[in-house]
Amino acid sequence: MNKAITFAVLALLAPYPAHAQNIDATTSVRTAILDFVEGCYDGDTERVARAFHPNLDKGGFWQRPDGTVSSGTHSYHEIIEECRTLYTERVQLPDEPKMDITIFEILDLTASAKLTAEWGTDFFHLAKYDGHWLIKNSLGEAHRAE
Repeated sequence: MNKAITFAVLALLAPYPAHAQNIDATTSVRTAILDFVEGCYDGDTERVARAFHPNLDKGGFWQRPDGTVSSGTHSYHEIIEECRTLYTERVQLPDEPKMDITIFEILDLTASAKLTAEWGTDFFHLAKYDGHWLIKNSLGEAHRAE
């Protein structure tokens, strides 16, 4: 009888640590994405650097002034430099810039998410390295001119 009661109590309590861990992971994944977007908006390169894995694979698509579409990639160092001056010196931000984050899934060591920001939409693969969530892959598309 005692074994049955102990088993029942353990079965009821088992989901709680996993749920707490999932909340922590969601917060950590969201923080990595916010470090990127808010760091980019503010020109805070320390936050941007903190968001990405040094072996970042970042690519994207954008529309040129003549209407054609181009694509390219950024390294870890290039995206940090791009964010240093993008909104602090080159592009005027609205009073409340876009920062819509959707987290699709979080596993033990990997996650996927989407960010819609002033520049466009980025899809992320994140990974947990030494207890920290970092953006490892990013593929984005700039908003098209209307």
